[in-house]
Amino acid sequence: MPPHEVFEVPRLQPHEVGAWVDDWLRQPGGNVPLADGLQLAPRRWEAPQRVPVHSLRQACGPEPEMEYHEPVER
Repeated sequence: MPPHEVFEVPRLQPHEVGAWVDDWLRQPGGNVPLADGLQLAPRRWEAPQRVPVHSLRQACGPEPEMEYHEPVER
């Protein structure tokens, strides 16, 4: 998803979240290995929660110090 697009999460019941996450990760451009990994153990999903953006920390990107390094797309 390009950074300028708005990401909207549908209103889901807690029992629907796991299937939605799996479908979203398996779409083109998603993260199938993560979807597969999430299937390895039982999960307890909560409905989407609002969190302040400033409470999030970047863990993935092209910077060499990132925990999950991603190369710059060309």
